[in-house]
Amino acid sequence: MYRKLFVAFWITILFVSCGLEKVQDKKMKVGILSIADSGALFVAEKEQLFLKNGLDVELIPFGSAVEQSRAMEAGELDAMMTDAIVQNLVNQGENNLKEVLVALGDTAEHGKFLILASPTTEHNSLKNLSGAKLGISENTMMEFLVDSYFSLLNLEIHDVEKVNIPSLSLRMEMLLQGKIDLAILPEPLGDFAVLQGAKIVLDDTKLNENLSQSIIVFRESYIEKNFLEVKKFVKSYSEAAKMINEAPDQYKDYIFEMANIPEILKSSYRLPYYSIASVTERQLFDKMQNWMIQKKLLTQTKDYSSSIDSRFIDIVGEENDSVK
Repeated sequence: MYRKLFVAFWITILFVSCGLEKVQDKKMKVGILSIADSGALFVAEKEQLFLKNGLDVELIPFGSAVEQSRAMEAGELDAMMTDAIVQNLVNQGENNLKEVLVALGDTAEHGKFLILASPTTEHNSLKNLSGAKLGISENTMMEFLVDSYFSLLNLEIHDVEKVNIPSLSLRMEMLLQGKIDLAILPEPLGDFAVLQGAKIVLDDTKLNENLSQSIIVFRESYIEKNFLEVKKFVKSYSEAAKMINEAPDQYKDYIFEMANIPEILKSSYRLPYYSIASVTERQLFDKMQNWMIQKKLLTQTKDYSSSIDSRFIDIVGEENDSVK
């Protein structure tokens, strides 16, 4: 009798343990940076949209894009918000990451980058760049943007000296101190530098070509095993983006807090427009890969369909249309 009870007890424990492990395996781990680009993810978590759509999502913040990429390569993340340059670099290893949606920047007007001039430099216009020292981060989206701007505007990139300063805060500091003449900075850091005396040389939201995007990528292996969960994630993101876009004042304080927006900017900074259901277009995808080939960051290009999975935004788009 006691033997049967003992066996039954351990069988129960075994089933409970297996059940808990199964639930834990279902937790989706998503890497983010504590910046305004992540606003729709912050709101999806705050408004419990993931839970409402049947998902257990853990947003894992990282101090830098490098740390986040390392975590993805180590298998510690299922997804992350990043850009296509990082995606292509990671995909050279054993992982294959697929973009499932653009998070920010589906048109040229969204997702602002600025080229700024130091308050003390004479190189403060597009007509006077020759000999200027330009702060960038080598082999990243920001260097791709600088090269693309110069090409688009028929400017000679070799007229400037690129200075590699990976830290955004240090790059801004060196710009304001006059140690470099120019720097490329994203919002809101670029807006903050302008308030401190930097001059706008180029605002890429005024260009006719869309070049910069934040995207969300998943491991291809995760998508294959968890198609429904990824669909629910994209749906949750789309709902959060729509909520913010329709009522930015309702969410700005929370996003400002989560994204560490400087106090001096809070009265003037406007939240970006968050993409609802789009993926990177083939033309931009090819442009980025060709640039990476020229920079010897890639040895060969990858097919569009092997890097971008548009099924989820198609499904979400159809569902949104059916609700209207």
